[in-house]
Amino acid sequence: MIRLHEYDNIPASSRNDALFFASNYTGFNKEDFKCEVIKEPQRVGLFKKEDGIYHCWYEYEGMNADKEFVIADAHLFMDCAQKKILVIRFGFKAYELDCSDLVNYEIVINSNNKTYTISNKNKALKGAILFGAAGAIVGAADSETILETVEFADLIIRLRFKSKEPFEILTCNQQYEVADQDWRDILDQSKEADEFFRNLLVEM
Repeated sequence: MIRLHEYDNIPASSRNDALFFASNYTGFNKEDFKCEVIKEPQRVGLFKKEDGIYHCWYEYEGMNADKEFVIADAHLFMDCAQKKILVIRFGFKAYELDCSDLVNYEIVINSNNKTYTISNKNKALKGAILFGAAGAIVGAADSETILETVEFADLIIRLRFKSKEPFEILTCNQQYEVADQDWRDILDQSKEADEFFRNLLVEM
């Protein structure tokens, strides 16, 4: 079981309001969330009521989280025994991926309707660079060179399987300015995914 969307100390006028807050935009029904009352709402005057405090979470059954990490706006939970991945992205419905027949992966930068592969099972990520300037070298997978100025980009994890169609994990809710620290943080976060998928393929 994996605990998802866990919130401590939610101020709310009722348990129902706390559950609504915790479940909003998660893709899960609020009726399926767990909720503990930390402090009951109290009246502090004739017409005034003080909010209560609540602890809410969702229990995702059928998987355990041996490893988890965040890339941009995506939260990935790995069940290594079952070789499954649970992908959570705020505002989108969660989904499971069966990786038991995974044969390759690619960490891909998407920008200006072009994609740049910065790592795969044969070439480890060694500090991808995509900070906007034409002529910059992109990653280590194929030493691509940017031929035009890049301002915005997002990052994709592309999974390739033996017996089913490839699948892309979209990690960003929006494109990021490549000159900003947020984008550099995303590239740093992608190194953890690169290491995980590389090790997963070694174990298979």
